[in-house]
Amino acid sequence: MTYQILLDGKSLYYPGDDEYVIYNPEINLKMNQAGTAKMTVPAINPLYDSIENRKSMLTVKKNNVEVFYGEVRIHTSDFNRAKEITAAGALSFLNDSIQPQEDYGGITIYTFLNKILTIHNQQMLGDNRKIIRMGTVTVANDPEMLPDMVTDRESTLEAIRKNLIDVYGGVLKIRHTSGKLYLDYVPLSAYGELCDQTISIGDNIMDIIEDYNAEDLKTVVIPLGARIDDNDSDFEKRVDITDVNDGADYLVNQNAAATYGAIWTVQVFDEITDPSKLKAAGRDYLNRAQFERATFKITAVDLSAVDADMSPFYFGDRVKIQSYVVNGAYYIIEMTMKPLSPESERIILSGDIRRKKTTLTGAISSAGAVMKDTAYREALKIKKVIDGEVANIMASFTGASGGYKVEEFDNNGKWKRTLYMDANNVNDAVNIMEISMRGIRFTTGGYAAENSSAWKLAITIDGKIASQEIFSNIVFATLLKAGIIEDVVGKTSWNLETGKWKSGTNEYREYLQIYEGVLKGVYDNSEIGYIDLSAYTTMFNGSYGHAAVIGSNNELNIEFVDQINFCDRRQNNRIIAYIDGNGFHGNVGSY
Repeated sequence: MTYQILLDGKSLYYPGDDEYVIYNPEINLKMNQAGTAKMTVPAINPLYDSIENRKSMLTVKKNNVEVFYGEVRIHTSDFNRAKEITAAGALSFLNDSIQPQEDYGGITIYTFLNKILTIHNQQMLGDNRKIIRMGTVTVANDPEMLPDMVTDRESTLEAIRKNLIDVYGGVLKIRHTSGKLYLDYVPLSAYGELCDQTISIGDNIMDIIEDYNAEDLKTVVIPLGARIDDNDSDFEKRVDITDVNDGADYLVNQNAAATYGAIWTVQVFDEITDPSKLKAAGRDYLNRAQFERATFKITAVDLSAVDADMSPFYFGDRVKIQSYVVNGAYYIIEMTMKPLSPESERIILSGDIRRKKTTLTGAISSAGAVMKDTAYREALKIKKVIDGEVANIMASFTGASGGYKVEEFDNNGKWKRTLYMDANNVNDAVNIMEISMRGIRFTTGGYAAENSSAWKLAITIDGKIASQEIFSNIVFATLLKAGIIEDVVGKTSWNLETGKWKSGTNEYREYLQIYEGVLKGVYDNSEIGYIDLSAYTTMFNGSYGHAAVIGSNNELNIEFVDQINFCDRRQNNRIIAYIDGNGFHGNVGSY
């Protein structure tokens, strides 16, 4: 995954270049908003003096796909003459024009949008950068139900929000094609594409925050249409559905009401005079209002950075989520991109939760989901421990005291190494960072601690790293060599040398051992059973003990040769029933 950043069509940032550099770039996108791009440009950048407010155009490309195009609005210089610049997306150009006071009456969405864009373009006074042409319009209103569209000296963008988005929904999309801008007005489902990269636990989810909102959920609606003149009534009269709905003036979504209960609302459709069309409009409203709105704030690693065959995340795309919290495809409605640190990118997805009736199979699946959900949340706890360690490490750099820098040269006058120390000579220093042609290393035990464990970290010039501890949420590796793998809280470990797998205790009192094709169960150093995986057929041998447990009081002991025994642990494992070749025997008789 590569990013390109251009200023007026010229490279402002080029990966690996010593001059075309920027710092801390961040692009923030949000549905139906212009979006922003922020970054710091140092004075050494060749385009430093070319940056001008309200004139310079900034372009950001991801894998050669344009993800941001906008105008520099703010730039400030710090003590080192570095410029901090902020650009606003091209949708913001619609804030630079004002719509007149005009009542357009009942017209189609396409006609209205075309009229106000024409006015916007006329007001740009020949500035071709801000001319916006009609693009794709697939959000449509019923030609028989055309409410009045009115503008009243608001910005063009506000006029669009008030007359279109707030009434019909849909999303705005600015396309920059062949140097020209086009405005699309489409449903969210048509904004992007289905991304073939899946967000899942264990692969690329770093964090997930769930927000379920049922404030707008309704299960019963009273739809009302156009006003009816009735001078004899003290109440406002409107068209209703009683004549076409068996005398009832309301509609119920039975499935939603069974799940959430009766939640009533009144919806007014001023333009509808036909009761049948009013009933259809009410039913359509209920179909849209029966779901909770789910929003997921996700920090996910874009795996396209390490797998060129995988599609990257793009704003507006639909992405599949596979977690123990939610499964389904959801839309990216907010996105933060960080070209210099893609591992810190964040996306926010949104969609409807569609409840299903619970069957026996569904209940069993739900029980499994609960266990998976618990495991997922445990994984997040572990992540928080790691995050805490990382935060502590980063915080230790804040307010750190100064030190001494010593450079050493050999007998020929060539640079040998540079030492950064807490004392002005190597013999008295305790904390030392050494940089040489071999690499870089650190010690907290003084230089006399050569080759001892006091050297905490070393990075060699040929790419090798030696460290006491490494904290990371995700590690990508072709081959991982280790002695013992243990979770961060010490509950589970796997000794790769002996094959012992321990879980739930701090000592190796009870564990599984996988060694030379045999899976063994061990308790207090005694073998309680094994499966011989090296045989042509899988073999099992068990003895009385802990082969399996049923409930909290009974134990199942399996012996394929003789019988299967059911024991009561409260009575010193007294056999209370058993199965042998003659059938089942117990307190209830034999079968």
